[in-house]
Amino acid sequence: DALGRSGFPRVMTYVDSANLAPKNRKRGRNIIWFNPPFSRSVASNIAARFLSLVGKHFPKSSTLSKIFNRNSLKVSYSCMPNMSSIIKGHNKKVRGTTKIDKACNCRNKSSCPLDGKCQVSCIVYRAVVENASTSARMQYFGTSEGPFKQRYANHLTSFRHDKYERSTELSKYIWEL
Repeated sequence: DALGRSGFPRVMTYVDSANLAPKNRKRGRNIIWFNPPFSRSVASNIAARFLSLVGKHFPKSSTLSKIFNRNSLKVSYSCMPNMSSIIKGHNKKVRGTTKIDKACNCRNKSSCPLDGKCQVSCIVYRAVVENASTSARMQYFGTSEGPFKQRYANHLTSFRHDKYERSTELSKYIWEL
């Protein structure tokens, strides 16, 4: 009656929940997968040995048997690469890939800073700056992780533009001259 006066148009009815069909639980199990790498040279059945160890070390009387049992631990060989590909990948990583140095791509080959080897990377270089008025000399040692040509271009930029004057010790010295 009060609902009708407040503008609620529907009529409410009571439904007994005991008469309804029970809902099926849809919660999935927490499954832990053991993925040993496959190898044809292994003669023993690793999956059976693993599951027998689970049964041995986590019996039903154990407090951890709810988490570690044959229903919650599964074994699969298909999710891992085989031993051959693991070893090949490791060897490739350890040996490293041989980098082929790129050829010089300077527009004017005669003005290349390293005589046609400006694309070489991972080098230590030395620059000598001599003050013409005082005959003072300054030596600068630097390293380049990427191509030397890129590092050289960054040095030239720091010599020309005052916003980069503090980028390296060499550029600081040049700007003091």
